Amino acid sequence: MNWFRSATRRDEDTQSTSDAQREDDDMCAMAVVAIINSRRTIRRNPQPMHDSMLTGSMRVEEILNGHEDVIQSMISMKSSTFRLLSNLLGGRGLLRSTNHMNVNEQLFIFLAICSQGASNRHVSYLFQHSPETTSRWFFIVLKVICALKDEFIRPPDYTTVQSLIIEHEGKYRPCVRVSNPLLNPPHGFEEDISKFSHLKKRELEKKIISCSELDVLLKLKTAMIGPKGSGLDDWLPSSSHCSFSGVTCDEESRVTSLNVTNLRLFGYLPPEIGLLNRLVNLTMSSDNLTGKLPPEMANLTSLRLFNISNNFFQGRFPGEITLGMTELEVLDTYNNNFSGSLPIEIIKLKNIKHLHLGGNYFSGHIPENYSEIQSLEYLGLNGNSLTGKFPASLAGLKNLKALYAGYDNNYDGGIPPELGLLSSLQVLDLGGCNLTGEIPKSLSALKHLHSLFLQINRLTGQIPSELSGLASLMSLDLSINMLTGEIPESFSELKNLTQLNLFKNNFFGRIPEFIGDLPNLEVLQVWENNFTFYLPKNLGRNGKLLDLDVTNNHLTGLIPRDLCKGGRLRTLIL
Repeated sequence: MNWFRSATRRDEDTQSTSDAQREDDDMCAMAVVAIINSRRTIRRNPQPMHDSMLTGSMRVEEILNGHEDVIQSMISMKSSTFRLLSNLLGGRGLLRSTNHMNVNEQLFIFLAICSQGASNRHVSYLFQHSPETTSRWFFIVLKVICALKDEFIRPPDYTTVQSLIIEHEGKYRPCVRVSNPLLNPPHGFEEDISKFSHLKKRELEKKIISCSELDVLLKLKTAMIGPKGSGLDDWLPSSSHCSFSGVTCDEESRVTSLNVTNLRLFGYLPPEIGLLNRLVNLTMSSDNLTGKLPPEMANLTSLRLFNISNNFFQGRFPGEITLGMTELEVLDTYNNNFSGSLPIEIIKLKNIKHLHLGGNYFSGHIPENYSEIQSLEYLGLNGNSLTGKFPASLAGLKNLKALYAGYDNNYDGGIPPELGLLSSLQVLDLGGCNLTGEIPKSLSALKHLHSLFLQINRLTGQIPSELSGLASLMSLDLSINMLTGEIPESFSELKNLTQLNLFKNNFFGRIPEFIGDLPNLEVLQVWENNFTFYLPKNLGRNGKLLDLDVTNNHLTGLIPRDLCKGGRLRTLIL
């Protein structure tokens, strides 16, 4: 399949030139000869070959790998027909004896090489043509033989191949005309290719590609379903690959979306995934996949959504595979077993909006130049083993709406005051990452912030009264720190607050009366502090209270009469 990619790139690079177009037509025409000469009864009688003959760095038997009968069946021809075809190709200079092999042997090995996917180097060594020359017509001939059906090409039903070649040679001569001077075409091959109007080049290419991508998906299935795995039951060789569950194709039957989630596959992702180079969406979440990501994924240059979350992928995340993914908008590797440093290559992704690298074993510092990813709206680094200072440079991510960077990370120092410059931020989660120092007053500038999670750190000092300016704030969790002082009276302005967690700190004084007047409060957890006096008399009056825990304080007085109003209270610990 290496030479397929080479041929594809060559096609794209030379598409606008008339010479390339003529060569394309010639190659397709030559494929007709292969088809006409292959419409015969199967007889497994392959020509003898030198089993130990080297082809590049591989021996022939390594390339064939026991598939001789399969290949002979695939081409559907008698041994006599096989010899006639090889004579035709040899006589036209398309194949020539080399390396002590006659043309019969070469043709058989040519089919074997195509079937097994040898590299350009092997093919070039064997046939003494450049990889570009051989790859173009090798791929076309083989795929036409394997894939095309009568509805695409309907040659006359001649009784013998001999009559076809001799009696109608003039008509079919253009089939073996080749423009490439390396192949030295004989005189008289100027017959108009239009005589093969039944051969629709676009449909030919579509069928070839369809066969190729079906093969790729079946190889994916084989690799992804481990010994204990199951799933993808409708991925069958007899079905159209575009009808496979989780597969979406474009109008050319190219796979553009592969969405396979929540399956017990227990396999790995094979290199063939890189052949689906029209993929826009690759989602393989919660499939129990393992192993390393293949470097061939670098060929997926059309990807916009790349989600492999909740699997068991391991090793270093190969950031270099993303360098060509210029359209990538979502990269989600959450909850795998990746290790090593955070990938630096992703700073080149100018369109990425959602980057989730959390739930892995990444270590080291957060790269300062992550601030260059200006398109970023979501950044998830939580649940790793990151160290060093939390970079103030991330304040340069002007479009960032959600920042998750806590839990199991172990930073040095405190919360950078510069984070107050993230004017679009809606969620800031720095819980459980060993932060020290005071809560910056500058966070009050985050006017769109609705969730602030700073729990399970070593923060000290008082709650800045300026945080009352967070008009959109709904959830505030400062629990399990070393904070002190009283709840600011200015917090009465937080009308959207639904959750207030302050437990396991050193707060003192009374729980302010305005707490009972917050119209949307659902959760109040202030246990294990030094609060005194009594509970706010209006607590629960809003009819929305779900959870209340005030244990291990020094409270007195009566229980508020409206505590259970609304009938929603599920946790009450006094």
